[in-house]
Order: sequence, then C-alpha cells, then structure tokens
Amino acid sequence: MIASSPHIAWRKGRCPPRARREQGFSLVEVLVALAIIAAMSAVTFEAIAQDARARSMVRLRREALLVARSQLDRAVAGDFADRGRSGQLVWRTERNAYGHTDPFDRNPLEEVTVTVEDRASKPLVSLATVRIRR
Repeated sequence: MIASSPHIAWRKGRCPPRARREQGFSLVEVLVALAIIAAMSAVTFEAIAQDARARSMVRLRREALLVARSQLDRAVAGDFADRGRSGQLVWRTERNAYGHTDPFDRNPLEEVTVTVEDRASKPLVSLATVRIRR
C-alpha cells in the first residue's frame, strides 16, 4: 500500500524521500552559507581597517597643518628657527629671495616656506608666504 500523504509512514516507519528533503538544510547548503558569510566578513573588516587608516591620516595632517601655521606665524614675526620637532612631526623653515634681486631695493622681499613631515620624512603639509626682509 502506497501512502498518499507524507505524514503516513512508508515502509517500516520511514518517510517518503520528498518529505525527508524538506526537513532541514543539507551540509552543502550550510557550507555555502558559511562561505558567503566569511567573504562578507572579510570585506567588512577591510573596509573598517581602511576607515581607521584614513581617520589616522586626517588627524596627522590636521596636526601638521597646525604646526605649519604656527611656525609660519613665528617666521613672519621674525622668530626664525630652521628646524624643529613637534611630537611625531618634524618641521623645517626655508627663506629664499623673492622676485628680482635689486641691491638698491629698500624693501627686498623673501619667501618663507614651512614644510612639515612625518617620521618617515614623508611631507604632509607645506605652507609659504612672502614678507619684507629685515
């Protein structure tokens, strides 16, 4: 006698093959789902790591800009220091003649440039201005 419903036992207490397949997930389906989750986790963690690196670089550049502005203001005021260190940043100041060099010019100009670098000597910020040489 063949059972017409999957709930009726078939051959010594076993369910028909179609009813057995509907009971749960196969091992292959579970492994595929785990592989998808692992791939998505790797992508997510990489994005989080890139975000952390970008935030760190922005913080470092902001600090470098503040140091450069401060040193440029000091240089324009006449308080020159050729180089120095501020935390993990290294800065240097350069002065060069600006424009034509006329020995009879009463107000010669000079360009003042402040460059701030990180520990690896990678330039982060460079600011320049022109001032009257004294």
